[in-house]
Amino acid sequence: MADTLTTTKGKIFYHYTDRKGADGIAQSLMLAPNPQGQVFFTCEKIPAREVSNALFLGDHAEKGEYVVEVICQEGLLYRKGKSELEFFMQGTIRDPRHVTGEKKMTSKGFFIEDFYELLAMQRVFREAKFCFEPSDDEISSSPIVARLAQRLMEALVNADVERKGEKKKNDWDDWLSLDETREEWGVALTRTKKEQRWESWSEKQQREYLQSLLSPFILTEENLKKFMREVNAQNAQLKKEASKEQLQDEDVFSEQSLPHAAMKNTRNKLIP
Repeated sequence: MADTLTTTKGKIFYHYTDRKGADGIAQSLMLAPNPQGQVFFTCEKIPAREVSNALFLGDHAEKGEYVVEVICQEGLLYRKGKSELEFFMQGTIRDPRHVTGEKKMTSKGFFIEDFYELLAMQRVFREAKFCFEPSDDEISSSPIVARLAQRLMEALVNADVERKGEKKKNDWDDWLSLDETREEWGVALTRTKKEQRWESWSEKQQREYLQSLLSPFILTEENLKKFMREVNAQNAQLKKEASKEQLQDEDVFSEQSLPHAAMKNTRNKLIP
């Protein structure tokens, strides 16, 4: 059929609903069809205030309060609806790889609707997480910030792929691969060295910390182990230097104490 289309890998559709619908999707991790067996989508995000007019002919204003992102695999069939914004699939979408059952935004949400806005936001996150002299140390390793950075990066990559094709995904994958040649590596190493809890943590806790600290960058297992070895080696060196300084201070103190001890011994000899 001429109006039947096929999804490309990673294509994102947007399903608008109300709070009850969003709660049901979040709990079941699936999108159930209407009585005609259809699940409706749009290919672009629409500001909440415009959803009612754009998709529901001015009715169902509450349907614009929540939007669910549907991330598609390659080869799924869908069809055009009655308007240029409307598309639908047949049957229930059950596979979690197809749907993220999560409330993405509300009518009071924050919209980023342009590739260059996404790119600017990505630069803001990178600066906040990997600047040399942070004014807020909690940002870099915050799990919440890490999740936001990851979601932002995924949205940016998908938007760039839509603009320029699959090659851009490979370009971004290369950029996100972190090793010791990158500036971010050195900054993260400095942050970790200052983390006083590091040595008391288990290896699992250390890895979880680094996952948040380094997000959205990706390290191979080999590079992750190398990073951890560098942290441990630096901590061992700092301990060694601190111990050496302590010994030097004790030597100085002993030398300064000698004249007083000698004077006391002399006085003892002079006084019967």
